[in-house]
Formats: sequence, C-alpha cells, structure tokens
Amino acid sequence: MNKSNRLFCLILYLFLVAWCLVLASPLGAQENNSPDPEALLKVLVEGAASLERDIATGKTDAEALQQRVKQEEVNLHNLRARIAILKATLAAGELQLKQAQEALESFSERDKQVAAQLNEVRGQREKLAKQLEARINAFNGLKQEVEYLKANKHPIWTSPEFRRAYERYQQLAQQYYTGATLILELWDKVISTLGKESQILIETTKELKNYAEVGWKEELLKRERPVSWLETMSQTGQTLTELPARFFTYLADPQLSKKVTVSLQERWAQLLGLLALFLILAWIARRLRLLLIPRLRQWQTDAEELGLKVIFKAGEIISRHLFGLGFI
Repeated sequence: MNKSNRLFCLILYLFLVAWCLVLASPLGAQENNSPDPEALLKVLVEGAASLERDIATGKTDAEALQQRVKQEEVNLHNLRARIAILKATLAAGELQLKQAQEALESFSERDKQVAAQLNEVRGQREKLAKQLEARINAFNGLKQEVEYLKANKHPIWTSPEFRRAYERYQQLAQQYYTGATLILELWDKVISTLGKESQILIETTKELKNYAEVGWKEELLKRERPVSWLETMSQTGQTLTELPARFFTYLADPQLSKKVTVSLQERWAQLLGLLALFLILAWIARRLRLLLIPRLRQWQTDAEELGLKVIFKAGEIISRHLFGLGFI
C-alpha cells in the first residue's frame, strides 16, 4: 500500500470514529448536530481519486503478470523436457559422471533462484492482500454510515453532490476490488508454477546427488591395483616377443611402397631437418672424441695413483661408447 492509500484510510478511519462519537453523545443527539458535509464529501472525493490511481496501476500490473505467468509456464515446460532427456540418458546407462555433476550444479543453482523468486512473489501477494483488506474495511465502514444517514433522512444524504460522489466511489471501489482480485489470482498462478518447478528441482537434484555419489564410489573401486615388478617384466617381454611378427607383417603389406612414398612426400621437410640434425650431432661427436680421448690417455699415463688411472680409463671407455655416432 502506497502513502496516499495509507493516508486516505487513516483520514477515513478518524473521520468515522469522530462521527460515531458525535452521533452517540447525548449532547449531539439533543442538539441534532450533524457531521460537516464538506468533510465527508472530501473523504469520498479523495478516496475516489486514490482508487482511480490504483486501478490504473493495477491494469498495468495485471498485464505484466499475465506475461510472467506465460513465461513461468514456458520455463516449467523446458525444465520438464530437459529432465526427461536426462532421465532417458540415465536409464540407457549413457549418462557420464561429469554430465551428471554439471547437471547437478545447474539444477542446484536454479533451485536457489526459484526459492528467492518464491519469497519475493509471496511477499508482494501478501502486501496486495493486506491493501485490499484495508480498502474493503474502509468502504464497509463508510457504507454503514451512509446507510444510517439514508435511513434517517439526514440532510447530507439529500445533497445531489454527495450522492454523485458516493455512487462514483462505489463504482470505483467495485472496479478496484475486481482488478485486485484478478492480480491476486495471477500471483497465485505464478506461485503455483514456481512451486512445481521447485519441487521438480528438489527431486531431481536428490536423484543426481545419489547417482554422483554412487558413481564416485565406483570410480574409486575401479582404480588399478599396483602392478608387481615381475608382471611388468612379463608384459615387457611379451611386447618384445611380438615385435618381430609385427615388423614382418608391416613389411609384407603390399601397399608399403606406396605408403612410404606418400609419407616422404608429405613429411620431406621434417625428414630433411632430422637428417641435418643427425649429421651435425655426428660431426660434433667425432670432434669431441678426437679431443677427449687423447687427453684422457695422457692423464692416465701421468697419473701416479691407481684410483685416478681407473677413473681416466673409465672416462675413455665411456667416451668411445657415447660418441659412437662418429662411426669410427
């Protein structure tokens, strides 16, 4: 309820209380004092203006709510279709654990959004319901006083201006009630649709959580047991035994020459670079061997301790094998 509505209801309430006190007092009854016609007329005019503003606002709100109802129904339909596909994949055993985890995160996030929207919508509906109740109470109180004036043929009732203001107020009050009732019904539809979506999300996230927990446990159980050294050696030996057969099978391929030609045509640049690198390494190996081996021999001859002679001899042997790329 906006400030103008609260102010109007407060003015109307105080006016009715004061009027009842005046009519109920003995002095008022004896002197036949009547309420100020202008004050009562002012209440009707201000009330009608406030109702007109709220009726116009209500029409705009109703149009927006109708669009929101349609959108929420579309969201619910899309959610049901997505979950149906997900459950079909799950039933077929094709749902990957990663997909289930991603769907769980997505649905959990959507569930939080729906919960926040539900709280907001319920708050707005409650606010409008209280505003409508206050308006109805104010109108009923005013109606009782007017009926009393009419029954007692009070001079205020005989005023044409007062009657027109009261009739206009009645019409606007009925329009406001109809519009507010429609908005409440639309809010109820939004709440119902969001509630269904929330329930579906809760059930689906629960199923996905169970599926993910079972899946992770199975993944842990599927971890390979440690392979012993003997098993590793056995597998390596089997692989080496199969290599000759694979090599001869490769050589017996009738398309071998064609495949080699195609491979050379496609990768000639890489092969040329590899050959150049091989030649460079062979040249470097030869130069290093010619440089190191004579020196190692000289150091071995000059060494007096047996330990040093052994070290230099080992260096010479290692150098000969390391630099075998020199083809010497």
